[in-house]
Amino acid sequence: MNRSNSIDHLMDELKILCDLYTKPGQQRDKTKKSTFSLEWQFYAGRSIRAVTTEQGNPTWCHEHNFKDGKGVYLGDVATSTKSPRQKMLYAKACELLSLIDPDYAGDHKDFVINFSCMSKPIQHYVKKHKDAADIQFQYALVLGDCTGGDIKLWDSRGNENVLNYHNKILKLDGRLSHEVIPFTGRRYCIIWYKVFDRRMIRPAEIFEPAEIIYERLTHK
Repeated sequence: MNRSNSIDHLMDELKILCDLYTKPGQQRDKTKKSTFSLEWQFYAGRSIRAVTTEQGNPTWCHEHNFKDGKGVYLGDVATSTKSPRQKMLYAKACELLSLIDPDYAGDHKDFVINFSCMSKPIQHYVKKHKDAADIQFQYALVLGDCTGGDIKLWDSRGNENVLNYHNKILKLDGRLSHEVIPFTGRRYCIIWYKVFDRRMIRPAEIFEPAEIIYERLTHK
């Protein structure tokens, strides 16, 4: 199987797994829902929180290499408390990232993957925001039986651009403003991003303009 066929196959597998995932609730903005309102959402990987002591909470005791006061989750998602279906989604998305950009994936999986679903056009939204904690560009993919739901992006000069990334891999910098425009149907979004990378000593320069780096030619 060549690279393109492998990527398309993994997209199909991820879409099926998203269809089967039914656990409602969201980790991000879950109380106020001022920026995000989603049917379901979760993330897995090298996330960060306030640093803790090894005796108090060993999960977050590894200090970030350049973000003062932050601790990094260095555990293996496969042996974490994530559900079996969450672990399957994470594993397949890791495979896809390794095909998209093996250097970004690295040897230590120093990235986070965010999975989300929006299904109610009036109730669900992603409003204009910046992912200020990021240290590098992101990759994003939209799957599902949906129309609309494109991303509106603002560059560093305030110029706007709208991109469709349904069944496409989008490379963008979340530290620049962005939002999701109205949609219909059932929209899944997978985002690979970094808040920690042991190889880096400072945040990367802003990546712009955003670009589609892969588009499948056939859709199921």
